[in-house]
Amino acid sequence: MVLDSEVDNLSTHGMFVKTGENIPVSTAVEATIYLEGSSSSLSIELAGTVVRRQEDGIAVNFTSIDLDSFIHLKNIVAINRLDEEKIMDELRRSYRGE
Repeated sequence: MVLDSEVDNLSTHGMFVKTGENIPVSTAVEATIYLEGSSSSLSIELAGTVVRRQEDGIAVNFTSIDLDSFIHLKNIVAINRLDEEKIMDELRRSYRGE
């Protein structure tokens, strides 16, 4: 199934995707996030698992992301949060299972 959806909330460990599709919790998903600017575009490839279903969308916890995609994701989240150290702490906790 291919969905063209909007990411509503994005972090280094997951995202909330607006969709009307009924995707069950525990479903494995693969996603590509496309980012386009006035002079460039890039994409982030990742895999994840649906961890929550709401009326307006799904929450996905990332389970796999390649290094290049992670660097892009980290930079996007950092720019939006303006707190790179907090992001790196979040990432370390995530990978330690905290």
